[in-house]
Amino acid sequence: MNTYHHGDLKNALIQAGIEILAEKGVKGLSLRGVAKKAGVSHTAPYAHFADKQALVAAISTEGYKKLYKQLTSIDVKFGDDPLKKLVEVAWIYVQFAVNDPDHFKITFSGVIEKEKDYPAFVEISQQSFAFIVQMVTECQTAGI
Repeated sequence: MNTYHHGDLKNALIQAGIEILAEKGVKGLSLRGVAKKAGVSHTAPYAHFADKQALVAAISTEGYKKLYKQLTSIDVKFGDDPLKKLVEVAWIYVQFAVNDPDHFKITFSGVIEKEKDYPAFVEISQQSFAFIVQMVTECQTAGI
């Protein structure tokens, strides 16, 4: 069991949620279970998450944030080469799936019931998709 001792409770709860989702799926996730896995009181998660859906949205949002940060770094590495950038975008997705399969699966699971209730999730997921569209458009413009 991972136990939370100090520092960033929200991220500790997100990590515990990822682990539970990987083991038991959405039906096995509860805020009480996340609290237990994180080693905090059963009421502690409510300081950050109104309910289970809010936790799932936070997990997915964090996944997209990690992904987007990596995606936006490729412009520096590959400059004006659209094909290399597109290949790198694909590779970043593959690396996320291989290096953190549980978080990847949850991020792209589509289990958030009312996405519009979570504007941070909507914003970062749309930014990530728009980045891919931009890479494809650059390739098409270059005749690739």
